[in-house]
Formats: sequence, structure tokens, C-alpha cells
Amino acid sequence: MSVLAIINTASGDKSAVVFFNEHVAQHLPPDTVVTTERNVVSLIDCSTGPLVVVLASGDGTLQEILNQLSTTTPPQLSFVLIPCGTANALYSSLFPLLAGDNNPAYRLQSLQAFLDHQTPSHLPLSSVTISSPTTVTQTSIASVVVSTSLHAAILRDSEELRDQHPGLERCVPETAEEVLPDSQQ
Repeated sequence: MSVLAIINTASGDKSAVVFFNEHVAQHLPPDTVVTTERNVVSLIDCSTGPLVVVLASGDGTLQEILNQLSTTTPPQLSFVLIPCGTANALYSSLFPLLAGDNNPAYRLQSLQAFLDHQTPSHLPLSSVTISSPTTVTQTSIASVVVSTSLHAAILRDSEELRDQHPGLERCVPETAEEVLPDSQQ
């Protein structure tokens, strides 16, 4: 089994490289790290056996990889997710975040499961076709996450708060009052 680490330097608050170096790198062979500036899909395609991709990024990078691989025959592929994006909806679906639980140990749960040789979770995928009378039909592969609409709303609000609160804490409400409109409390 080969291990390839991919870091998206532009995801979230742009701290993926620092987080990876401080908390992840010591667990992986040093020659397996690349950034998204390289054609990582070609590296995945070149794998001849089972491959584990340690992905320090957000949901968008995973989506791009899945879409590029959907046109090829990828190797047996597993992902270890290191949440470094803005909302990290897929990671949050697999490892629910509690208020105040945004510490490195939370962000390393997927890596710890891999290191402990736990059976990987199956990643549900969906094929989404986008078409209209004025555009060319486009098919996209997407990972299925819980509460897609809620994710979109959180992402919108999170991006508006990025300058004031650059860390992940802007994505986690501390109380129900921050989540529910006044009419629903």
C-alpha cells in the first residue's frame, strides 16, 4: 500500500501546510507529500496497487479529485481527511464537531483511524447532472454529506466572517440561539 499526502495551500484560512507539518507529517514517509500546484491526479493514476491519499484540504479539493478520477480507472483508493477547508462538511459528517471541540485532536480523527488500522468508511458518491436549455449538459461526481443546504448556508455565513474570525471557530455555533432564527427558538 502506498501513501500520498496532498495539501491544498489555498484551502480555508490557508494554514494547511502549517497544520500538516506540525501534526501530520511525523506519521508519514517524507517523500509522499505534494501540494495541489502539481497534477495530483496523475500521481494517483500512476499507482499500481492500493493507495491511501492523506488529503489536507477542504471539500472542494476532494470534489476535484473525484471528478478527475471519474473518467479513469483509479486504483483501490482510500482517503484520510485532514480538515483544512472552510466548513469541511464531509469531515463533519463523518466526525461530528461539538462546540468548543476544535482542537488538533479533533482534526486528526481520520488520521488516527488510519494509523489504528480501522476499517475505512465507505464514501457515498452521487452523480449530478447539470443541464438547461442554454447550457451544455455537465455531469459531476460529488461526495454525499449530511445537510447539503445547511452546509451552503454555513459556508456563505462563514465566508462573510473570514476577515473577523480567520480560524475554524467561525463555523461552529456555541449555542442553539446562533443556529435557529428567533421564530424557531
